[in-house]
This record gives sequence, C-alpha cells and structure tokens, in this order.
Amino acid sequence: MDTLCRFVRVILVLGAFIIGAIFALFNNHPVRLNFVFFESASLSLGFWLLIFLFLGSILGIGSSSIILIRYKRLIAKMKKKVSE
Repeated sequence: MDTLCRFVRVILVLGAFIIGAIFALFNNHPVRLNFVFFESASLSLGFWLLIFLFLGSILGIGSSSIILIRYKRLIAKMKKKVSE
C-alpha cells in the first residue's frame, strides 16, 4: 500500500510539472518582478510560474513533514506509555 501511495504522489508531482512546463511554453513573454527591496531579472512568465510552483511544493512538503513528525513522536510516546 505504501508503494502505491508513493507512486500516486510521483504521478501527481510529474503531472503538475508537465502542466507547468506546457504553460511555460505558451507564455514566453518576458516579465520583471518587483519585490520589496529589489527587482528581478527579466524572465518568461512561464519560467516564473515554474519557480514559484517548485517553491510552493517544497514549502508544502516541508510544512506537512513537520506535522507528520510531530504526530509520529506523539504516537511513539503513547505506545510507550501503554506498554508500561
């Protein structure tokens, strides 16, 4: 079952990146982003989308990992308490 879940995750991530790449191909207009303290280089709109899609994915995985680690510790603590 764990292998199936990993396979589905890989398919979903690949699908998201393929959709992002197709969007990048069709939106090749140069865009310069203005952040608070600096201005970015002029890159295509699709490339910016891929960058922020990747960063959002990494942040989402990181935040959910923190929650999962906390629950695993809680479960281990409860199992230890029950076994005593």
